[in-house]
Amino acid sequence: MNGTSTSKICRVCTGEYPPITYKNYEFLSQFLTERGMIKSRKLTGLCSKHHRQLAKNIKRARHLGLLPFTTVSAKIKPQELKLLFESSSATKRKQEELTDEASVSAEIEGKQ
Repeated sequence: MNGTSTSKICRVCTGEYPPITYKNYEFLSQFLTERGMIKSRKLTGLCSKHHRQLAKNIKRARHLGLLPFTTVSAKIKPQELKLLFESSSATKRKQEELTDEASVSAEIEGKQ
């Protein structure tokens, strides 16, 4: 099920879907787009009451860290993402090494 509906009857009202809760993040994720945005009522097929409840619980799950706020753009390839991550972590390591060297040299100068 991709979260789209053609009927005008709310699936939560009929009992076809389970109750909406922030704990069921796998269920909530079907109502998100690939970019992490909440799908509209027209696409989900929910009534206004349950769509508001859905949005509230998705936001709650995001704040608790169960769902991401956004996702990585589809334009960035996994190989490029890996390179970006490696370069940023290498930069952090270099900065840590420089601060360690500076603290060691300061200790040596302080002892003399």
